[in-house]
Amino acid sequence: MALGTEVDILIHRGDDRAITATIVDEAGVAVDITGATMTWTVVNIDPNLSPSQPKKGAVALFAAKTVGSGITILTPTSGTIQIVLDSDDTVGLAAPKEYYHELQMVLATLTTTIMYGKFELVRENIAPGP
Repeated sequence: MALGTEVDILIHRGDDRAITATIVDEAGVAVDITGATMTWTVVNIDPNLSPSQPKKGAVALFAAKTVGSGITILTPTSGTIQIVLDSDDTVGLAAPKEYYHELQMVLATLTTTIMYGKFELVRENIAPGP
């Protein structure tokens, strides 16, 4: 089944961003994700957690993205998705700061973490326009 991949994301606070990904199996072959549900969240990293401790129970920093609400399955048979961040998602967050993100997929009855890693938010240097 699909293989979890560590992907670090760097974004300026208050920016819009589209993150496109292709879900592949262990052999690198695109997975048919027709009928899949997905959830993507960004959480605060607790510096007291060791790397082996789960991040379950962490509070999401903004509303989770799901299929139809921030996640679009672009080509189901080729496993291609897009996660869209709106400027409002990050504008009120502390920056510069490192957070943690995770994308989870449920396909048939199998739950898989597809993508995870650092979500680094850097401070914007230009004030938003009118």
